[in-house]
Amino acid sequence: MATSDDITRYIRCNKLVGQVLTPLMREYMQLNNVPPATVYQTIMQPYCKALRTKLSQIQMGVIQTLPSSGYEKFDITLMYKIARDKNFKMIIKEHPTRKWGTEPLPHEITIGDDIERIRHCRDNIMHNPNHIVSEPELNEFLTNSLMLEKEQIYI
Repeated sequence: MATSDDITRYIRCNKLVGQVLTPLMREYMQLNNVPPATVYQTIMQPYCKALRTKLSQIQMGVIQTLPSSGYEKFDITLMYKIARDKNFKMIIKEHPTRKWGTEPLPHEITIGDDIERIRHCRDNIMHNPNHIVSEPELNEFLTNSLMLEKEQIYI
């Protein structure tokens, strides 16, 4: 049975995803100074049809905001889809050590590895069917998150 502490820990993790990891992912998307308008133009090219077919209508609507708002309306899932697409190597030049879709080991430290850590942290919380987090799960979540963020995080 879920306790109020289990639910509070879940909310804290969810807050960390939204207020720390999502902005961090946006920073990674901007790291190589590729203008958002260029990303938008690339997505709309015929050779990016495979990526566009993987995006929902809502995500395509968010893509339309790239030229005016940059990545401000993007969530982790949408940024991840773009980052791992072969047509956007100019955005994320350091790919994960052991390929996209693989959870990085602690010693793997490329930007791609950090993007994978963000995605895994996000997925572990958002796909939690009971919306509860135990103390050990919180510790593991924070350990994985703190590998990304060097400053103290207060949630």
